[in-house]
Amino acid sequence: MVSGPLPPPVEPPPPPPAAPPTAPGRRRRFDPLTIAVLVVAAVLVGSGIAYLMSRSSEPSASRPADAGTTTTAAGTPTSTTTTTTDTTPETTTTTAMTTTSTTEAPTPTGDVSAEGSWTVLVYAVGDNNLEDALLGDMREMKLVTRDTPDLTFVVLADRSAEITDAGLGSLGDWTSAKLIEVTGNSFKELDDWGEQNMGEADVLARLVTEGSAAVPADHYALVFWDHGSMTGIGPDDSAGDVLEAWEIAVGLETGLTASGITIDFIGFDACLMASLEIVSLVAPYATYMIASEEYEPNDGWEYGGFGYVGSDGATVVGLGRSLLQAYLDTSGAGDPSVTLSMLDLRRYDEFAAALGTFAETALDTIDTSAVAIGRRRDKAVKFGSDPDPLKDWFMVDLGQVLSRLARTDVPVADDAQRAADLLDEIVVANMTGEASAGARGLSIHFPPSPDTYYPTWYQAFGDPVWADFLDGYFAAGRAIPPSRRAAVVDTSPQTTFFFDDYGLEIDAEIQPGSLDTVVSAVLWSGIPEDDGGVTFYSSDQGIVEGMLAVGFYDLTQLVLSDGQDSAIAFQQLAINEDLTIVTMTVPLAYKAPIDPTNFVWDDPIDVTLKVTYNVETEEFTEELFATNLGTVGAFTAEPNGLFFPVVPYQAPGGEIEWIVTSDVGLWSDLPIITYEFVDLASGTPLYAELTIADFGGNTATVSVTTEVP
Repeated sequence: MVSGPLPPPVEPPPPPPAAPPTAPGRRRRFDPLTIAVLVVAAVLVGSGIAYLMSRSSEPSASRPADAGTTTTAAGTPTSTTTTTTDTTPETTTTTAMTTTSTTEAPTPTGDVSAEGSWTVLVYAVGDNNLEDALLGDMREMKLVTRDTPDLTFVVLADRSAEITDAGLGSLGDWTSAKLIEVTGNSFKELDDWGEQNMGEADVLARLVTEGSAAVPADHYALVFWDHGSMTGIGPDDSAGDVLEAWEIAVGLETGLTASGITIDFIGFDACLMASLEIVSLVAPYATYMIASEEYEPNDGWEYGGFGYVGSDGATVVGLGRSLLQAYLDTSGAGDPSVTLSMLDLRRYDEFAAALGTFAETALDTIDTSAVAIGRRRDKAVKFGSDPDPLKDWFMVDLGQVLSRLARTDVPVADDAQRAADLLDEIVVANMTGEASAGARGLSIHFPPSPDTYYPTWYQAFGDPVWADFLDGYFAAGRAIPPSRRAAVVDTSPQTTFFFDDYGLEIDAEIQPGSLDTVVSAVLWSGIPEDDGGVTFYSSDQGIVEGMLAVGFYDLTQLVLSDGQDSAIAFQQLAINEDLTIVTMTVPLAYKAPIDPTNFVWDDPIDVTLKVTYNVETEEFTEELFATNLGTVGAFTAEPNGLFFPVVPYQAPGGEIEWIVTSDVGLWSDLPIITYEFVDLASGTPLYAELTIADFGGNTATVSVTTEVP
């Protein structure tokens, strides 16, 4: 949450100007310097690895200066002494590979015929800010059924009284929960259930029983439509509730028992649902599941993919691949970080057993396996990431962790290979954009340290096999003896640092006793303030190789502008392994308009701006996301609202708060927002700290206080 007060604008900006004319094609709002900075950021990662490997056996020199700092579980600095602490700094993200792809896998259990009639049940929680998007998707459903006579959608559509009063065909507007049959000819109201709490399992069960009875078919699918996370879907704003993951299982059990139908696939048109936590709950209730590991853009699924129904020799996997391809062609065209996968739930128990064997071996050999596991976790593709760890879901691609462990010589390698092979078999189709390429189709909750792991919470929502592993893994981390905890050789106030054409480099030599426990490094950079505190503007994933940890900072600040005012923003950059896609995550506070004419705006809420940039094509995409009642989804800001960039500020006593960088807001109209990386002026005071962490969350930090040359 935004910790600092958010004052109204001192001089409210005038109405947003018309967007400047652009040439045909995707607009460009990065200036040449910014483009160069993003390219340099990509180059730094590649060249830094090679450079570090060439120096990994050399001792570090040191220079006297000011003190370093440590970091909290939040990943932000908390004190001003060079030390070893029981906290963790890891909040950055990485991506792997870059080729936009749809992969296929064998189906040892055999594909399922999709020939015959289909009824697709849709549990649409539209009583929130996605109401407009729901109406658009229902129109897509109607359009695809025109040419697909064997296809019918039965949608339980709950709407909001506040977002839009737009009608839908002859139905007009409504604010209750209506059961609607969608065909190529019409939107037909089957029943009006009145106001319902869509966060209740019995409402889901009722959809399954009454929806399937209203339109019997040879095949059934069930699609959950809304915001999502590993904890469930929602929210229903009127009820102030979400359908939690365990309630999904209860509703399915009740509805399927009462109706006697079987479901060919369960789909989640929602964020972050392709997780082990969700799969473990729904596996008994369907043959397949389709969901996304990452956030979904505002457009969500392209329902035209259901047009595959009626094809000669149609199969359920073929239908899934059609939906994946349609999603890639539409949402994927505007967001290179998209993911969507299809899993064969019939093999889940076999995979869960293999994962359990892996977990048992890992815990039995934790002294030799933990660091390998932690480092593969650190480098794997991550989903639902945020610079503020209180909003980070810490979802990691499970397939990458397992497959990379299988290539090591640690005791878990064989069991990791077995689990990875089975995962590849149950993921029968997998689609990724360029920024998320390399993701294998299933994520897992895997925080970086005990300080960001909440066992009671996870046991309520998580997979029991993985919960046992996390408990044991982090217990071993807490038990790391002092002689093996993260530590650096140089404990002087000022560590080794260099300036070159790319910016600032900070080095830290790792203590020999820590080499088998350290798993990650992160560099935080900012400007020291007159009160003794530090305002941070950048976090960058460091590199750990051999005995050295290295961090790089390009000596720029990200500045957002609406064409009239500008504000400095915090930047967290992630770069894929091919160094072609840069993903920039920017935390913002957003104030919705109440009466902009009289300068009245609503209270601030936290939103996250995600910008992706292709350094080869110079194309970029941008999207807002927000969390509401434990679920995450795309967020649409009103253009006459206000954005306030927020950054972490460390007080002299070590306390951290996220504060706004300007008391004048920027118009929240994304098409007019520009991004510029501004070089820090020569002589600007500079503070940077490089923190290494072991798998127990213990950290050691070195720092630099200097001036920009």
